[in-house]
This record gives sequence, structure tokens and C-alpha cells, in this order.
Amino acid sequence: MYRYQQRPLEDEGVGGSLSTGPTLSIVSALILREKPQRTGFTLVNDSTTVIYISKIEPAVVNTGIRLNPGGGSYVNPDPAGRVWKGPIYAVALAGTPVLCITEDW
Repeated sequence: MYRYQQRPLEDEGVGGSLSTGPTLSIVSALILREKPQRTGFTLVNDSTTVIYISKIEPAVVNTGIRLNPGGGSYVNPDPAGRVWKGPIYAVALAGTPVLCITEDW
């Protein structure tokens, strides 16, 4: 599923960061597991097709959060400072696009 994966950067007691670039398909995939210690994440659509993301349940085309081609993004924490710590799923409208992910904890 993952095109590449960088080793997490961690210091004891400080947290860490992980950047990945999964290749998606027209079948929903879990892209971020539930992580109680998560402090934020960023998703960027690095492709030429639409990607949809969903919290808690598998993603479905034309529902949830739409990431437009060529840099459409979703950043968490939200403007109110709330951090989603549950799972995130993604699905592609077509093809096998790449989704750039950075997760911090």
C-alpha cells in the first residue's frame, strides 16, 4: 500500500513525526490508525484525481471530505484546536493517486 515510508522521528517524552505517501485506489483504505497521542496531521492530494477521506468508517466516493487534485489538503487540528485521534480512511475517484501524509504525536 505505501510507496515509501520514512522512519518516525522520536525523542523520549517529546513525541514524533512520520511522513508517508500511500498509493490509493477505488477501494477505501485505512490511511491513519487511531492514535490517542496524536497532536496533528496534514493530508495533501499529490495527484490529478479527486480523493475523499472519512473519519471512523471506510471512505465512499462523493461523501465525506473532498481533497481536490493538485494540492487539495486537510489540516488537523482544526481552527478551534481540536485534534482528531481516531482512524482516517481514503478512497480515490479513479486511478491510483498518491496522498502525502504527515502525522505528529
